[in-house]
Amino acid sequence: MEEQKFSDTSVGSNESTSQDDAEVMRLQLVGDLDLMKQLQASRGVSQPELAEAARSNPTKFAELLQKSRERQRHADSERTKELEQLKSESTPEAQQKLEEHLREKAVAENLEHALEVIPESFGRVTMLYLPVEINAHLTKALVCTCAQQTIMSLKCAEACGIARLIDKRFAGVARGIGTAKILGRVHSAQLKVADLYLPCSFTIMEAQEEDILFGLDMMKAHKTCIDLQNGVLRIQGREISFLSG
Repeated sequence: MEEQKFSDTSVGSNESTSQDDAEVMRLQLVGDLDLMKQLQASRGVSQPELAEAARSNPTKFAELLQKSRERQRHADSERTKELEQLKSESTPEAQQKLEEHLREKAVAENLEHALEVIPESFGRVTMLYLPVEINAHLTKALVCTCAQQTIMSLKCAEACGIARLIDKRFAGVARGIGTAKILGRVHSAQLKVADLYLPCSFTIMEAQEEDILFGLDMMKAHKTCIDLQNGVLRIQGREISFLSG
């Protein structure tokens, strides 16, 4: 989750590296596959080597971590010296560099604050999917509060056997981040969620990656409630768990 801990800037720490500290960080890194991939692909100093050591050599990992922190302390010291020198100069170029240093410092402090109070923002967010069924065709629907209408891909409509019900008089173009062709609308089809059968209207789109976007229109129609604390969608007295991945 806190991927910045292993970046060139944040691996550096004013605290000495202990074996326990290094081992905790190593285990955290090994348990985060996304972060391991990022480190392996990184162009930062020793980052791919750090990732490999985390996987296979705890002792070497601790050594690399210590070296990385020493490099960071040295870099911090050099930046401090440069900053003090810029403060003593009055040329426009020096003032511009000073302003950039101060800006970078503010960004770093903002990052540190975010890592402390909202570390979740640096992790991977699992989208809200529900297992659903239409005409015995099993699929999943993405619960999407940014979609005004409930949307279905043409491929899914064909798989569910409802493509023949598309009313082409409702064809058009959807505009948002880019544009997409609307083929029409299926005015009513039964969407099975758990043991509920919900009559739903579907806007059919040609280029749609998700099978179904469960939009605000049907959420309001069926009086749903998204409960993020418990990871469920509440609807008609039922609590339906979101898919974990």
